Amino acid sequence: MGLKEKIAAASERRYKVVDVPELGEVKLRSLKRSEFRRLAQSMTDDKGETILARQAKQEELFLALVIVDDQNNQTFSEDDVFAGVFDELHGGVMRILLDAARQHTGVFGGDGWQAVESAAKN
Repeated sequence: MGLKEKIAAASERRYKVVDVPELGEVKLRSLKRSEFRRLAQSMTDDKGETILARQAKQEELFLALVIVDDQNNQTFSEDDVFAGVFDELHGGVMRILLDAARQHTGVFGGDGWQAVESAAKN
């Protein structure tokens, strides 16, 4: 198998079900680099200025991309995020959910996640 075939095989979505206190089982999907890049780019406008409303919801926007239903369809939209779907979660529950999503997607809060934060700040 050549490198192109290996990359194509590694590009298949991965799914994982995690047990989150107070929520129960939550299904997560992996993100493609292009999806994560779009999320990072969405934090700034055409002039490169931070969109404060998006920056304030960056973690929730990330979760909306990652959480899927039993048929692997995205559960939450950006509209859901801005309507406050995650606003009432306890901090500990949110942290567990974010940590699971970051680990599954490979976005650990290191360089990848900082790319979103940097885009929002610049």
